[in-house]
Amino acid sequence: MKLEVTASRDGRFWYLESTQIDGLTTQARTVAEIPEMVRDLAAMITGRPESDFDVEVTFDTPEVAAHLREARELAARSDELKAASAKERHEAAMVLKRQGVTVRDIGAVLGVSHQRAQQLVTH
Repeated sequence: MKLEVTASRDGRFWYLESTQIDGLTTQARTVAEIPEMVRDLAAMITGRPESDFDVEVTFDTPEVAAHLREARELAARSDELKAASAKERHEAAMVLKRQGVTVRDIGAVLGVSHQRAQQLVTH
């Protein structure tokens, strides 16, 4: 059974709650403890084995959420910029190759090894 749990931080504990099982409210000190604590209580309440429960945690951390959103957006932009940079480095290598520049010199101009320059002109 997929068991959805909301975890919110208060002081030193994560407070855990699921609306799927009446009375399933518990706490954990660390994120790593959450699945174990939830499964244990769910098994006690329902009489089913702990292995029946697949715990999915949603963290209710409004003060952190905006930072995490921004971090994800920055990471996505970083990936896009890295891809654009790689494309431009490849284009520069190809221009040099068409001009008859050796792979060693292409590497020196681009600031990469001649092995990397070889990869840039063959891909």
